[in-house]
Amino acid sequence: MPRTLRDLLRDGNLPCALRGSHGSDETDTRLHCRMMDKPHAHIRIDYSAACSLGPGKISLLEAIDHTGSLSGAARSLGMSYRRAWLLLQSVNAGFQEHAVELAAGGKDGGGAQLTAFGRRLIADYRQFESTVDQLAKKAFGGVRVNSESGSSAATRRRLTRKLPDKA
Repeated sequence: MPRTLRDLLRDGNLPCALRGSHGSDETDTRLHCRMMDKPHAHIRIDYSAACSLGPGKISLLEAIDHTGSLSGAARSLGMSYRRAWLLLQSVNAGFQEHAVELAAGGKDGGGAQLTAFGRRLIADYRQFESTVDQLAKKAFGGVRVNSESGSSAATRRRLTRKLPDKA
């Protein structure tokens, strides 16, 4: 039985929007590149200078919904509890309604639960992302990329080669 979002990803049980955005190791990148067959746009919505919503915060909200706790969501995404808490605080503080209600730990264990507003944020974001992805596929679907997308050491060396000085 899968225990983390990474396990769910490997089993193919997560939407494409979640793939590859939860880690920086080379395995995640290669897995992400193999699974993507068309262009995918990464969307961030800026509501104000202090309030934005993007794939990281949305993935955190989805992970909280999946695990029922902020610490479990952080672990499943491979991020620190502090980072997850700061992201969640920025979401809850940025809007007039809270996206997640937290219960303090203790004898009953605490937990986190999405509010109706949090569920609406996820649904609206994913719908918008799907629309933008369709536009990206239409506009850029004919563009072909190398199978490794420039991740090999040889490609990195070619891209960083020093140009000869002008005489």
